[in-house]
Amino acid sequence: MTADDREYYLKRVEQEEHYYNAANTKLRELGLKPHYLGEELVRSMLTTIERHRDRVISRAIAPKTQWRPGEAEANAAQLSAAAATHA
Repeated sequence: MTADDREYYLKRVEQEEHYYNAANTKLRELGLKPHYLGEELVRSMLTTIERHRDRVISRAIAPKTQWRPGEAEANAAQLSAAAATHA
């Protein structure tokens, strides 16, 4: 992930600390056990993604959440510009 990509994740506007605390207790009660992805698997997935990056349709995965008016359109334009420079 590049600095340009991370920029989209850092645009959230909300309180740093908030009350919501999600828990998956019901699934565990049914017997589900967490299965964590290993470092090697994640590395392998990222390598595959990088190898096929030219096949990504940026507009299909552009963030659509609008934290501020007009932000979604700006994000889509940034993604298109970034894809054009990497092509």
